[in-house]
Formats: sequence, structure tokens, C-alpha cells
Amino acid sequence: MGIIIMLASLMSPAFNALGGAGSLTKSVSDISSILEQARSYAMGRNTYVYVGIQEVDDVSPTSSDGIGRVAVAAIASQDGTRPYGNTPSALTTNLTVISKARYFEGLHLTNGASLTRGTNITGRPGGSASTILPASIVDLGTNDAVTTFKWPFPSGTNYHFQKVIEFDPQGVARIQTNSSYNSSIQSYLEIPLVPVHGNVAAKTPPANQASIQINGLTGVVRIYRP
Repeated sequence: MGIIIMLASLMSPAFNALGGAGSLTKSVSDISSILEQARSYAMGRNTYVYVGIQEVDDVSPTSSDGIGRVAVAAIASQDGTRPYGNTPSALTTNLTVISKARYFEGLHLTNGASLTRGTNITGRPGGSASTILPASIVDLGTNDAVTTFKWPFPSGTNYHFQKVIEFDPQGVARIQTNSSYNSSIQSYLEIPLVPVHGNVAAKTPPANQASIQINGLTGVVRIYRP
């Protein structure tokens, strides 16, 4: 019995590591699917779709800020027009919910520059020895949008989605980070993710990590892993 207990204690960290890797893989795959469905909806319905991504506290999950739980939801223009004029603003009217909020536990939206770079993460675009991401990549880990929305939509108090990706009728993906409508196409949008236990992020990014990148021109979603 003592030998069995000892072996179990030795195997536990290995199983935990496998569980963390599997959880990250599934979460990244599911978030990518939501993004792909949003793009398809925008192109198929000839409308604008907004996907909100927000990390909240694992301990206080109704808080808009925190670590350990990532919420994702999507809304769309009801009549095919952009729900704001030349000055982007909070999204409140002329929109409908197309994807209820989904929650991903044990997940941290990290800084894209902290991830493994270049060939060590399957040739992720922008990979280099630098610790600063190229200007052509918009890092959702550090950039908020000006086109925000609340949840439950339109005026709920559970979440305030501040990282919002817009898919237009042509499938172009953007994140509005300034008060003037940015007609230029951003090369890539990146969602950098790592697993986390509880609501405390590791000081050093773990080897188990992932980058979801969206091509700004085409809206195509790709996953990059070490």
C-alpha cells in the first residue's frame, strides 16, 4: 500500500501537466471556432460581427478585470450597417446576440511579447528575437478596443468586454484602438494564452502556451503552439 501511495504521488504532477495541456488545447480550439463562426456569420449575412474577449477573476467571476477565467461572446449588426459612425463608440444599439457568453476556466490572456518567438512556436508571424511585437501585430493581451460592450448585452453588469474584434461583411478583422475609424487593415490580431491555476499568473510564461492569430485582411484564424 505504501508503494502504491508513493507511486501515485510521483505520477500526480505528470497527470496535472497533461491535464493542463489538454485544457489549453481545447480552450484554444473552442475560442478559434467562435472566431471562425463569427467571420462566417459576417460574410454570410453581409453584416458586422463583434467578438468580445475578457479575462476576469477566477475568484470573483463577475468582475470585469482579473486573472484565471476568460469569457467570450459575440454580437452582430441587425441590419448590416456598422453600429457607429466615423467615431467608434460603445456598442449598445442596433445589435443582437449571436453567441452567448462562454467561459474558459484556468486560462490567462497574457502579453504576446512574452510568448516563445519564431520557429520555436511553429513559425508564428512576427517571430524574432525581439521582446517587442512588430507594429503589424495588434496584441489583444495589451490592447483594449474603443468599441466595447457590456454583458448581458446591452447594459448588463456581469462583464465589460473591452477587447473586441470586428469582422466586416468582407471578412476583414479589426480591433479599434483609437477614437477615429481606422480604415487601414491590420496585418494580424493576436490572442496570446497560457494556462493558469487560480487567479495568480506565473511570473515566467510556462512552456505550455498558445497564440491565436487572425489575419487582418482575410479574417482567417490560425493556432500557433510550441
